[in-house]
Amino acid sequence: MTSPPTLSPRSVLVDGFSPDATSCARRLATEGHRVTIAGAGNVPAEALALRDVGVTVSRDNGNDASFLADVLVVDCWTAETASVVVRHRAAGARVTSIGDLILERCHARTLGVTGSAGKTTATRLAVAMMEAGGVAVRASTSARAGNAWPAAELIESLPGPPATTWLALELTSTHLAYMQTSPDVAVITAFWPDHIELHGSLQRYRDAKATILRYQGSDGICVVNVDDPGAVTFAADVHGRLCHASAERAVTSGVGVEGDLVVARVDGTATTLCRRDHVPLPAPLASIAVTAACAALACGADPVGVARQLTTPAALVHRRQVLGHVDGVTVIDDSAATTPRKARSSLVGLDPTLVIAIVGGQLDIGGVAVHASSEEAAELARACNALAACRAVIAFGPAARRIPGATRTTTLADAVRLARKRAQPGDTIVLAPMFPVTMEERAAFAHLAGLASGSGPCTTVGR
Repeated sequence: MTSPPTLSPRSVLVDGFSPDATSCARRLATEGHRVTIAGAGNVPAEALALRDVGVTVSRDNGNDASFLADVLVVDCWTAETASVVVRHRAAGARVTSIGDLILERCHARTLGVTGSAGKTTATRLAVAMMEAGGVAVRASTSARAGNAWPAAELIESLPGPPATTWLALELTSTHLAYMQTSPDVAVITAFWPDHIELHGSLQRYRDAKATILRYQGSDGICVVNVDDPGAVTFAADVHGRLCHASAERAVTSGVGVEGDLVVARVDGTATTLCRRDHVPLPAPLASIAVTAACAALACGADPVGVARQLTTPAALVHRRQVLGHVDGVTVIDDSAATTPRKARSSLVGLDPTLVIAIVGGQLDIGGVAVHASSEEAAELARACNALAACRAVIAFGPAARRIPGATRTTTLADAVRLARKRAQPGDTIVLAPMFPVTMEERAAFAHLAGLASGSGPCTTVGR
């Protein structure tokens, strides 16, 4: 936890016209900095209104190689290899993100969650467990795709001192790559090759994730999901207290399984939370729920409330969300599964011979190819091998050509239409794209599948 900056006014370039960027620009301008916000395309009214607080609004400076600021504020999907980032880092400028700006100015104690998967689920579950356990906590509700990312609403209304409410943030690698702060309680859910195109190498991706621990002191706490081998490697980066979380075995400090019970061990005291078979998620997703419980306890939540939420099914949009049933066919929206490992986990707990998997999407993000590294190509091959056990795999969009054995279609609408035609009573249609898809595609899936909306029987069986 740090105090708000007391730096003299500096020149700041905010990249892009998103609501998050607009809020960052407004906050920094009111602090007295000389702010320029720049991006491509039409300038929204919210960005134009920044002129009232002295912000320069431009459609050029972001890509102008001669323009340099003392501070660059990037979007949550800006690659470290982007020219604007490389240029500013080479000049010694500070490159930062909305997550960094929030933590730097936050008077509340903070919980941060990262990992290659399970971030949103762990964050949302931890928040629910904290609330049930008597701890006041805030998290964003307006981030894209139902994520718990740092968003405009948080930087616009940060609690002032003294603050007793916790702030919970889901932090992606492209938040962390541009951060110089760490949360009071850090959570590592999983780690494997992912989003390498945004960082340039697997090592740089890992370095970005490790930022969640880098600036903690000896009073910091780290919760590690020890059921994930990649997450375990971050134990060596911990400066403060290390807590283990496992849905498979006992732990000496944290939350683990002893016999048929989930048990919390804190400061040498053991507390039974629930029966293991009462956690309503299959492995490895149960490990994420137990990790969230460990995080909530580390933030001071009462074990009784934590246990109650640990045994309560969660409903998280786009994350193995059972949308409903059409003609005896179950429809699951797992459209947040936009990487190979996540798509493979979509099959956990399902009989693949009764699954019609819909996969595909785009081959790049902002012109940068995805799943292109050798490590991610291997993950894609393993995911395709797992999908081969399904009764049918239907692929759509440009990414369809990277999925061997799939029936290829042009659009998601085409893929859903074909899936419904092939589906028989007792089957399950799962949208787990494995590649980037648009928010419009995610939002349209329920209707395309024959359901009125995505708000039907909103149960969740994972992630």
